[in-house]
Amino acid sequence: MSAGVISAFYLAKLFSFDQETTYSLMTRSISTPFAMELTSNIDGSVELVILFTMITGIAGVAIADMSLIALKINSRFAQGTALGN
Repeated sequence: MSAGVISAFYLAKLFSFDQETTYSLMTRSISTPFAMELTSNIDGSVELVILFTMITGIAGVAIADMSLIALKINSRFAQGTALGN
């Protein structure tokens, strides 16, 4: 999770996003209810974090299956562990 927060911060700075958008992007790697609460406490946009969290989840699901197939991970236990992390 810390890699997601750090990369979101530096990418937001690279593209010159404002502080509210930067904070919203940084909290998107956790589940939506927690991201909403955290964002409201650090002066981010709750609406943006909902959008960013949903996009992250959808992209993760779409990419996960392809990644597991490409890596030839056939064990259900290994797949669950990889996706859980």
